[in-house]
Amino acid sequence: AKYEGVNANLAHLDQIDAIWWVRHNIGAFGGDSTNITVFGESAGCVSTGIIAVSPLAKDKDGNSIVKNIIMQSGGMNVIQNPDSLGGMERNLHDMGINNVAALEGLSFEELNKVWLQLVAKNTTANPNADGTIIPVDPVFSWEANAAKGINVLQGYNSGEFTYFKTCFPEELYLRLAKNVERYLEKSVAPKDLPDYKKLREKYYAAIRSEFPEWKDGVPAKDSLRFQEELADDWLFLAAHAIEA
Repeated sequence: AKYEGVNANLAHLDQIDAIWWVRHNIGAFGGDSTNITVFGESAGCVSTGIIAVSPLAKDKDGNSIVKNIIMQSGGMNVIQNPDSLGGMERNLHDMGINNVAALEGLSFEELNKVWLQLVAKNTTANPNADGTIIPVDPVFSWEANAAKGINVLQGYNSGEFTYFKTCFPEELYLRLAKNVERYLEKSVAPKDLPDYKKLREKYYAAIRSEFPEWKDGVPAKDSLRFQEELADDWLFLAAHAIEA
């Protein structure tokens, strides 16, 4: 019964439950339950965006339980479609992991090894539009004003993508960076959303012409630096434009 009715996004359910705890108890510590701020960076940025639109983070009147969110270096362009869970399950089963309990029993080192194997197979544990915690792709939720009443501050870190040099084996990092355009083309963000489609077309036009608006220091298109800056722009800058 621990996961009854939920088959994905358990981390986000934990986050929302934690905020509800703050909502119900912060007054006892002198805090204001009507003025909660949530800050997140990278994956945490995605989490703040999900919290802003999830119906589980709304009160009985449909108002958000948070007042302010700070979104740094991330966005809603990493949400997977429900059918992507099938690929995740198949890859996990291939590793001998057949249920949530098996995942919970892994040490940090074992879990990290599993994650790297999933990344190598181009299957990552991104949030999923599961129909409950995240009813639909959050990009649509933002477009439908599901974050109404929340103050939003956005920004991103220069060179954010190079962080992955510290947590990926060198060969895997180089493959990810050099194939970033292929990964972007496989993005599951909604391509029929007019503003998103316009953004995507404009962005790829810039890629094809190697960012002509840049001045001195433009890297060659086949260089690692170009791919890193491309990944920075798409994953951490353009992602914000989707929600803006």
